[in-house]
Amino acid sequence: MADETMEPTRRPPPTPERRQQRHESRTGSTYKKFLHDLAAVGNMDMELAECAAVSVLCAFERRVYGEEAKDLEAQLPVKLRELLTSCAVHEGKPSEKFGRQELLQMVADDLKKEPSEVEPIIRAVTLAVRDQITEGEAEDFVNMLPGDLKELWTLPS
Repeated sequence: MADETMEPTRRPPPTPERRQQRHESRTGSTYKKFLHDLAAVGNMDMELAECAAVSVLCAFERRVYGEEAKDLEAQLPVKLRELLTSCAVHEGKPSEKFGRQELLQMVADDLKKEPSEVEPIIRAVTLAVRDQITEGEAEDFVNMLPGDLKELWTLPS
């Protein structure tokens, strides 16, 4: 009897359509996990978590100079980057100088809340974002902010 070795059956290489499906599935899962984590940290529902993430990041991006906003976005889930791209408020405009109270008001206006209600939401977003980015990127981004806004990004001691 001849020694027959069975070769494992190989799957054909994935089609471009299948690769795209897997990519979209992974990006969707990453984004859902980010929103789930944000909702848990901020004690909010998923819809508010999504609106809060976009509002807070858009507001902070209006404040930073140069390419730092793009560097931060590069480390965020793809679907969140897509939402930030549609944030027309700051697109193509130079950064603006504003402080804590103005940031609280911008986010409050977006979320239809009082400024006094949004600081915990902002902190939840920054905490969830920090979990998505490298510590070096977080430091670079924070260093672009004035002191009263840095405080909203720093981790509690």
